[in-house]
Amino acid sequence: MVDYMRKAIRGVGIVFSLSILAAFINYLVRLVLARNLSVEDYGLFYAALALVLFIGLFKTLGLNKALGKFVAEFKVKKRYDLIKNSIISSFSMQFILSGLIALFLIIFSDFFALNYLRRPDASIVIKILAIVIWLRPVGFICAYIFQGFQKMKYYSS
Repeated sequence: MVDYMRKAIRGVGIVFSLSILAAFINYLVRLVLARNLSVEDYGLFYAALALVLFIGLFKTLGLNKALGKFVAEFKVKKRYDLIKNSIISSFSMQFILSGLIALFLIIFSDFFALNYLRRPDASIVIKILAIVIWLRPVGFICAYIFQGFQKMKYYSS
């Protein structure tokens, strides 16, 4: 019991510390962007980012969190075949859904650039962010696998 408590406290400390570090790095990135971009370009980037992230909300469908739970549960039961199946099915579903969302964003990027952002040159920003959205499941899946295996140092980085 004491070993489990120590492991839990250590995990919380690692996640908290690295979350603070990530927030600081995020602040530095915003600072660099604000210094090097015009007000209009800075606003354009974050408006496009908000649009893409809003549409991208529907790509995970809670599979990431479920994967973390089931990996831990199957690990305790020593059902490694089910861990493998869970990872493959979760990754496949998220990768396909993210691909469809990215394709939707790429196809309608000109429409969003003209009607939502009111800048035709924003289309390329939306397309680049759509590709990022398509590739993000790889990082998310890895993070929640580490969480399921209780490797908090890797989960939080």
